[in-house]
Amino acid sequence: MSSLSKQPRNITVVGAAGNLGSAILSALLAQGIHTVSVITRADSKSIKDRILAAAGVARVHRGGYDDAAFLAEALKGQDALVLAVGHGGYDAQEPLMRAAARAGVAWVVPCEFGSDRTNARLFADVGALLMAAKEKHRALAEELGLRWLGVVNNPWLDFCMRGGYFGVDAGQKTATLWTDCTAKANLATLDRVGQSLAALLGLPQDELAARYGNSWIYFSSFRASQRHLFESVLRVTGTTEKEWQVTHKSLEQDVRRQAAAEEANGNPFARAMLLFPLTFAEGYGGDYNDKLVDYELLGLEKEENMDEVIKKTIV
Repeated sequence: MSSLSKQPRNITVVGAAGNLGSAILSALLAQGIHTVSVITRADSKSIKDRILAAAGVARVHRGGYDDAAFLAEALKGQDALVLAVGHGGYDAQEPLMRAAARAGVAWVVPCEFGSDRTNARLFADVGALLMAAKEKHRALAEELGLRWLGVVNNPWLDFCMRGGYFGVDAGQKTATLWTDCTAKANLATLDRVGQSLAALLGLPQDELAARYGNSWIYFSSFRASQRHLFESVLRVTGTTEKEWQVTHKSLEQDVRRQAAAEEANGNPFARAMLLFPLTFAEGYGGDYNDKLVDYELLGLEKEENMDEVIKKTIV
């Protein structure tokens, strides 16, 4: 485990009521060293009870993201700004970043939290739909003199296992196994990403800047193939494969053709469905084990127990 001393920071979270934001907020508070505040819109319906009830939140700032005076006051004295906004709120990051720069905030975590942007093959397939909208915010951070941390975690394990997007649906006992997507991939839960980021933001300034400033940070709960996930679900549920309805499909012959047909029929998100099998396809960036953050430095175990994580995820 890490022998480095931890550096407390003043950290503000935007989007703290969402699935990702609440996991990050909980992890930051659990660190016990940071002073954590929240910015939310004045008309937010969901945040009041959840955030005000969170033990240890220093301040909850309510106002408009287009209100420069409000943001300047909220971000005064802050060291880091974590942006956990939803897909429809990406553009809200611009006024928040500009206000952070004016307030002297050193670090920003833009809303990346996805697959590996540096993989050219993956970007060619799904980047225009799932990644390109995030580019300008990283560029803006650099233009404003903010140091950014871009989190890579692949498609959320929680979301994919509960929704059957990785081809395994425990509720229905159905599995679609991709015959040409058999590589291992790094997979992460919301809680794991929150814990990893909270620990990272506790690193001393020199260490954080030298290792991770203006770069991608790769988080993972464990590394597994689609077949490994299926076998873990069988163990956790106490079932056998014979009790399941199992089909086999090919990425190239089945999934791509279906996506192309749906796209031709006007479904703008059809191509996005390629992301899930591509996570387990050789050469598409799903396996980034050699790029993982230094978990020993963070004081965390490098891997979580897959069966324990899957049990929590699907129950």
